Amino acid sequence: SANCALYCGASIDFVDVDSSTGLIDLLKLENDSVSQMEMPLHPMVMNLLKSNQLQYALKVLANTTKNPLIARIASRFAGIVDPDIEIIIMEDTKLKEFIVSRNKTQIDLSKYGKIRGAYNAKEKTIRLAREGGANPHTLLHEVAHALTKQQLRNPGDPVTKQLNKLYKSVKGRLSSYYGSETIDEFVAEAFTNEQFRQELAMLEVPKADMTV
Repeated sequence: SANCALYCGASIDFVDVDSSTGLIDLLKLENDSVSQMEMPLHPMVMNLLKSNQLQYALKVLANTTKNPLIARIASRFAGIVDPDIEIIIMEDTKLKEFIVSRNKTQIDLSKYGKIRGAYNAKEKTIRLAREGGANPHTLLHEVAHALTKQQLRNPGDPVTKQLNKLYKSVKGRLSSYYGSETIDEFVAEAFTNEQFRQELAMLEVPKADMTV
């Protein structure tokens, strides 16, 4: 299989197996900031999420990742997230059916395929797709929603005003539909999506819009 990949022009990295799980040792993977965001969550993190220990799951994520950005965000979120948020792991198709049946947001769900996760403020729940959403990006993205949703609902707040101003000045120039659809998704992606952050950094924005 390695020769097939080489024949197609790919580069090969051999990674040891974690003896405790029989799976790829995630700690020995090359520290690539983008790919690490989409790697499966460490089994310890998943077990903590399944037992509704979100704060500890984030702490373990911060301590086991080789990615400085993931470690920094997870550590910071762990200290301020509501410990009573319930984590629900669902089959990918069931999660999409659930979201579609209850979609009352501004997001047009038909414009993207997989639904990886969802935060519900009223229920205080974070739902993650078992296959597509059990990764650092999706987990941190939904936690970002939990931490910012109330703030973004206060239009008179100075920070919210600045974020809305920044969002409006760049949303038409963003390649990511998801990150440009609403202010909530924009902020969550800006916190947790490395590619999205890199794209934002390359955009020319009036200095008055960049004070946040």
